[in-house]
Amino acid sequence: MKTSQPTFAAGDVAAPAADPRRNRLFTVSLWDSDRVFELDRQSLEIVRSRRLGGTHYALAYDAEGGRLFAPSFYGSRVRIVDVEDLGVTGVIPTGLGARAVVHVPGVRDLLLASAV
Repeated sequence: MKTSQPTFAAGDVAAPAADPRRNRLFTVSLWDSDRVFELDRQSLEIVRSRRLGGTHYALAYDAEGGRLFAPSFYGSRVRIVDVEDLGVTGVIPTGLGARAVVHVPGVRDLLLASAV
């Protein structure tokens, strides 16, 4: 008898970012996908997705600026993503090991933590 584990189309999800105003969640995947996904918070259905390139570890959300920050562990950068169209609007070089990113509302700064 064959059994299989259920899979989530967005891949492995380490740290989703929530947008309560739009009732949405955003996710990225380190191992399974090179896309950013927007999900409905109630149904968890994928609303849309867009290719970012590379893989990403987590997300931070800037509600004021309408931006996501996606650290790429192996890509040595943080991609800045506009939530309106999920397009990449900028890149912050970090060196190998960009793993965590935190946005502090009102301060408009990032705190990056590296595993390497």
